[in-house]
Amino acid sequence: HSLSLEVEQFRKASAVLRPLLGVLPKNEEGKLGDSAVKYALHHFFVRKFAWHVRGLDSAGQSWNQTTLLDVPILKDLPEETRSLFQERLKSGGLTEHECTVLAVTIWQLIHQKSEVQLLKTFHFFDLHTSDTL
Repeated sequence: HSLSLEVEQFRKASAVLRPLLGVLPKNEEGKLGDSAVKYALHHFFVRKFAWHVRGLDSAGQSWNQTTLLDVPILKDLPEETRSLFQERLKSGGLTEHECTVLAVTIWQLIHQKSEVQLLKTFHFFDLHTSDTL
C-alpha cells in the first residue's frame, strides 16, 4: 500500500470516529479502555461499511465480556503489531489516535484477506484478473 492511501484511510476513519471518540469514557490519562475501543471499532465498521466484524460486537453481552485481543481478525496481525496494541491496552488504554490507527490496520487486514480470497476464486475458475467478467 502506498503511504498516500494509508493517509487517506486514516483521514476517512478519523472523520467517522472523531465524534464518537470525543464522548466515550476515558480514564484519568485521557485514554480509552478495552470496552470503549471495541465499541468504537464496532461503530466504525458498521457505519462505514455495514460490516459486523466478529468479536467487535457485544453479541448481546455487555461490552466488557471479552477483551479486544480476543477478536479473531486481530489474531492475524503480525505478532509485533499485535504485541504493540496489547502493551498499550494493558498500560492504560489507547489514545484516540491509536484507536484510529487500529481501525485502519483492521480495515487494511480485511482488505488484504478479501483480496487473497478473490484471487483464489479467480484461480479456481481459471480466470485472470484482467479478464472481463
